[in-house]
Amino acid sequence: MTSCYKIKTNRSFRRALKNLARGSRPKDVYELRKVLLALSNKERLAAKYRDHKLTGKLAGWRECHVKPDLLLLYSIDTDNGLLILGDLGSHTELFG
Repeated sequence: MTSCYKIKTNRSFRRALKNLARGSRPKDVYELRKVLLALSNKERLAAKYRDHKLTGKLAGWRECHVKPDLLLLYSIDTDNGLLILGDLGSHTELFG
């Protein structure tokens, strides 16, 4: 049995999650939970999440679409067994 990744969160992710949880979109929180569970269990995300590597300044990070305009920015540190959650938000919020 493979072990799970330990989750580490950045300040910007925690702030965005708090705002999402306060909002009126409980289905988004549920969908995010499903994505985080899959990632932490080292599972491949379904194609609907459009998971992909980022390039340029964000090389080393990945992005997936929790919902069409709710993106999760994350990185996996396999050496230390960490799933690093960088940020959460709309495309405009994350990339300007």
